[in-house]
Amino acid sequence: MSIIGLETREFSSCEELLKHLLFDDVWGRRQWKYRGQGNKDDELVPSALRRDTKFFSDDEQPAQSNKVQILREWTVLKRFMTFADHQGLPIPGVDVLFNDLSELNWLVHRSMQGEQRWPLKRLYGLMALAQHYGVPTRILDWTRAPLIGLYFAAAYAAQEENEKPQITLYALNEEIYYLHLLAFNDKYESQVSKIEATLIGIDVPYAKNPNITAQTGTFTCIAERRINPEHAVPIRNLEGIIVELAQVVNRIEDLAAMLGMQTDPMLIKLIAPGDDAGRLLRKLASTFHIMGGTVFPGFDGAAKAVHERRLWDQKWSDDQVAIEFQALALLNEAKAKP
Repeated sequence: MSIIGLETREFSSCEELLKHLLFDDVWGRRQWKYRGQGNKDDELVPSALRRDTKFFSDDEQPAQSNKVQILREWTVLKRFMTFADHQGLPIPGVDVLFNDLSELNWLVHRSMQGEQRWPLKRLYGLMALAQHYGVPTRILDWTRAPLIGLYFAAAYAAQEENEKPQITLYALNEEIYYLHLLAFNDKYESQVSKIEATLIGIDVPYAKNPNITAQTGTFTCIAERRINPEHAVPIRNLEGIIVELAQVVNRIEDLAAMLGMQTDPMLIKLIAPGDDAGRLLRKLASTFHIMGGTVFPGFDGAAKAVHERRLWDQKWSDDQVAIEFQALALLNEAKAKP
């Protein structure tokens, strides 16, 4: 049996997709992480590498080399860390990061010269926090909870200015990391030498990370195996990385045979029409208590929950709100009477 890289599953409605997540046996056989997106054509490319991402020092132009790209990414991370610290906000490993700032600058410099892997492992916690607050990084955020992933997909689709919005939910099989470890063993170096990038799984402590805690967050990073500082920045799509790895592994006979028992894909792409995304948002909130207010703790989440009500399929008119308010007022008046 061969290793399955990517499989796409299409559904006729959001409700059919929801039932599939709740009842299909595949989700209990493996450990999965989920990522929801609105448009099925959106690619799994990290924000720092997207062509429309703006850095404050980019002159509105994409980086012309890996050296410049790494400098941009490190600069915004360092500024995020500094501004957050000035406000007394907790940052994972902040003491170590600030104490080793001169060493970090030196290591980043080595990365810019192609002598050190980028991103640095000790920056993972900072990157995960920054990613959750909109700072462009080289990582993608995922959740271990399928319905939270579905919530994000529905929220994006419900706001799309598109005549035919799509809900897209990716499910990543965590055995992909095991597959990478086996494939990149020295024994198979000659066969996998042409693969230029690998996939890294990142987990950070939930403590002092309220958003990551609420979303049961986890992350992936596509790391270049070798960086040429003067070359153009490669835009890696996670789908392509997985398909390429599966193709290479399937050509290595003894490795493919060893993994032949693996029958589930490495990445599953679930697609459904987004026309009833508002209905799905309402159902996730009312039945599973998954909404902006629970996925984003604090005042920001409370505001998101208020705004999301506009996206639901059931809307209240001013007259309906007035009737409910009047009934509550009369009830209170009745309670006040002796």
